Amino acid sequence: MNDRKKILLKIRPEIKKNESSIHISEEEIFQNNTLRPILKFQNTILIELFIDYVKKHKKLFFELNNKLKFEFIENIINKDQKFKALTKGLVIGYFTMDEFKFYLLRTNNINKRLYSLLSSRLKDQIKQLDF
Repeated sequence: MNDRKKILLKIRPEIKKNESSIHISEEEIFQNNTLRPILKFQNTILIELFIDYVKKHKKLFFELNNKLKFEFIENIINKDQKFKALTKGLVIGYFTMDEFKFYLLRTNNINKRLYSLLSSRLKDQIKQLDF
């Protein structure tokens, strides 16, 4: 195993795995073994990126109720190409070469999983997004 791969795998936090299903897809395994730990590791950066984004572009976010904030988060993640590219880069940069090759074969499906996880993560931490 090369040094980069060792380092990347070592810095990832442990995530409880619930692999009770025998029929789990390769993409779900990738989601659980790669995306979730990287998102957890990058959580502080992702939160700060989101806060900076709304401060610069959408200040009204802080005046919305939680339901509208959830919709706002969904809208940014689904439609804002710049924000999506930034967040995707913050995750892909922590892939091992094998994970990156797997990602390249399944880009669309893995991106959907990534954005769904990111959306859930931001919504779950909405209180940290308030000032």
